[in-house]
Amino acid sequence: MNPPERQTTEAFVSAIFKAELELFAAQAPFARQQLEEQIASGRSSGIWFAVQNILALAANASKLLWERNAEEARRRLRNQAGVGSGSKLKSRDIRNSLEHFDKEVIRWAEKGTYFIQRDVGSMKEASLAGDEFGRFDPETWEVAFLHRKPINLKKILDELDAIAARLSPFL
Repeated sequence: MNPPERQTTEAFVSAIFKAELELFAAQAPFARQQLEEQIASGRSSGIWFAVQNILALAANASKLLWERNAEEARRRLRNQAGVGSGSKLKSRDIRNSLEHFDKEVIRWAEKGTYFIQRDVGSMKEASLAGDEFGRFDPETWEVAFLHRKPINLKKILDELDAIAARLSPFL
């Protein structure tokens, strides 16, 4: 590929990344509303559906911002979006726990421990036995998987809202 073609390709990739990040960020208010409604309903399956949607938005935004290829396009995107190294979107712990839960289930089965699939309740009441796959606290909006450090979904949604305002101030 000659230099002009490379520049055209990089510009095209950058434009697509920006448009996709704008879309993910614009979906944050809908995801917030969905979780609020499900918390009010008290339906655990609906709550977890909404939690997973927020985590998917965050994971996809994270991939656009920090994957290891097209690094220059991603750096420009982070600059345009005003996203720094301390971003709530940068951590992959929760996403990886959710994406690779099958491996964790096998590990738990091999240990012979019992399994609490997903729970909704206070983080203060979380199981200490290492047997809880996931917990969502409807008061704090913190979610944790596999006893990893909880993340706050409100902070993730707030960051996506701020990105939307910076990238698409007229929406």
